[in-house]
Amino acid sequence: MRQQSTVTTWAKKNFMLWFMENYPLRDNGGRKILTYLLEKKPALGFLHIIENGSLFRPLLVISSEDTAMPSCLLMTVKETISNPDVILEYLENFDASKGNKLFLTFYFPDREKCRPFWQVSEEGALIIPPEKIRNLQFNFELRLLLEEERKKQRRQELMAEIDQALAKGEKRVFQQLARELKNL
Repeated sequence: MRQQSTVTTWAKKNFMLWFMENYPLRDNGGRKILTYLLEKKPALGFLHIIENGSLFRPLLVISSEDTAMPSCLLMTVKETISNPDVILEYLENFDASKGNKLFLTFYFPDREKCRPFWQVSEEGALIIPPEKIRNLQFNFELRLLLEEERKKQRRQELMAEIDQALAKGEKRVFQQLARELKNL
């Protein structure tokens, strides 16, 4: 496992720009979040790009469209947030002055072989056997995949409910379901 003591904010910024240029993002949420982080220079100071997100919180996950992972997800100790606007609100209120850190990981094709990603990735100084880390990472990625599948299922259910509301002429129900679909 690689150990880097520090990665410059310049390197983080360059990697995030490179990522957005080279990997299409599934929706605008991931792009909005990365753009926000790039514009807030102090944010890059407390941001740590990591490979294995299973151990660290708060963890922000950004995925390209060619993966089955959620496009953007924030996992804190207490909750998991997938709405980009709520994630941006969390980031806006994030207090790094108390030594808090924000961890960021990316999922994209050929991530394991991507030299630019390895050059900016940091891992904490945790003494955990590599096999345990692999198991934790597998469970973590499985959880992300299940979350994305749950969202797809709910999206399909909402579409069917919207169709029913339209057929019945229930304007208020339609509006409520449309809001929920938008926030999903």
